[in-house]
Formats: sequence, structure tokens, C-alpha cells
Amino acid sequence: MTSAMDVIAVMNEHLDEGASVYVVGGEGLRQALREASYVLVESADDAPAAVVQGFDASVTWAQLTEGRFCLGTRCSVLCSQLGCDASAGNADSHWVTVH
Repeated sequence: MTSAMDVIAVMNEHLDEGASVYVVGGEGLRQALREASYVLVESADDAPAAVVQGFDASVTWAQLTEGRFCLGTRCSVLCSQLGCDASAGNADSHWVTVH
């Protein structure tokens, strides 16, 4: 079982089928989410139901910030890797707050 499969199993318990998600992670995670019928969105403006975080060596500050904006809309955060900070939705004055 892969970490993507694990996070999808959790998502299936908490999200509706076909729910929209914002992904901070690599292509393997993205592909697994598509195959599981989740809709990948590119912006907090798309009102995702969850932010899914996985490993991606090329992640950018812009992707992380966009994920943070998604969390401001009260969506869930789900992590496919150990060490993911699931408390990222907490208010933090160091984060940009204007979208």
C-alpha cells in the first residue's frame, strides 16, 4: 500500500465522491487522486473540500501559500506523508492573509 492509497482511504471516509481537492504534492499523488475520482483544483477560489499534502521536491512557496488560503475556507487538510503538519490551518501571523 502506498501513502497515496492511505490518504485516499481516509478521504473516502470524510469527503463526497468527486469532491474537489487542492494538492501540494507530486504527480504520483495527483494521478492517484484523479483515479479515485477526486477533482483537482488549482486555486482556493475553486473552494476545495480538502487540501492534500504529499512529498514533492519541487514544491513552491506559492503552492504552499495557496494551500493555506484553501484552509482559510474551512476545508480539511489531509497528509499522505509522515511529518505533515495537520495543524497548518491554525491562524499564524507569519502567513500572508490577503489573497
